[in-house]
Amino acid sequence: MVFTKEKTEDYFIYDYQTPIICAVRNGDESMVRLLLDRDDLDINDMHKCNNRNTALIWAALQGRARIVDLLLSHKDIEINGKNLLGMSALSCAAREGHQAVVESLLAFPELDVNSKIHSDSLPQPELPRSLGYARTALQLAVAGGHNSIVKLLLSRTDIDTRARDARGHTPLEVAVKEGNTEAYTLLSEHSS
Repeated sequence: MVFTKEKTEDYFIYDYQTPIICAVRNGDESMVRLLLDRDDLDINDMHKCNNRNTALIWAALQGRARIVDLLLSHKDIEINGKNLLGMSALSCAAREGHQAVVESLLAFPELDVNSKIHSDSLPQPELPRSLGYARTALQLAVAGGHNSIVKLLLSRTDIDTRARDARGHTPLEVAVKEGNTEAYTLLSEHSS
């Protein structure tokens, strides 16, 4: 573990991070490569603070496509692993609009493209409203206006275009709600 101290407003947050998470968060590809060669590396270990992200989830959130590719090359990587809020690497990348990361993840055969955000450890009212509780990556991409990612997701034969979020909205209904006419057209053409 690495011990870091970050100043936030008037107090300090002490943050325990594994070396692989430090390297990913810093965008240090050469250090990630070195760490991936270690026999004692737990590639799926979670950050002890901050939503308990894995290295893969951190890389996806930050849009670090080359680091995502490095992590995906590890034999023990959990492609569908989730953080404390129930977000996978795919849902994070889709929400943030990181197309290259989504492309890398979609190439992984075991990827669950219909995984929904959820958390067994937090009651629903405690989740941030902006998170989009129970949304799939497709719904998150539609809501964020990331239509190139919507196209990528719709290219999958196993994509569920009728999945409903916590409020009962399908991706098409999310497109209407958000005023995303391009996504609306893409989804309408896909379902016909």
